[in-house]
Amino acid sequence: MKHKRDLLLLFKHDYVNQRSLDLELERLYEMLYDIHSYEKSLVQAYEVIDMNRYRMLQKPHQILRVMNRGELKPFLFLSSKN
Repeated sequence: MKHKRDLLLLFKHDYVNQRSLDLELERLYEMLYDIHSYEKSLVQAYEVIDMNRYRMLQKPHQILRVMNRGELKPFLFLSSKN
């Protein structure tokens, strides 16, 4: 398992055996790891240029906040580091 997290799983059936539960958890951990690594690679590849405040945002939480807004504010640019 990549990273252990606290997860709450809800099943339709009353009885679930341990093997199927372990398999389901392993799949969820893999999916969450892929999503987390995808966000991490995006943050490493981009930076935000804020012309309103004349600064560049390079911290991961700042970049994710701007990317999750959906629409950029005026004079806020998402720039690739390539």
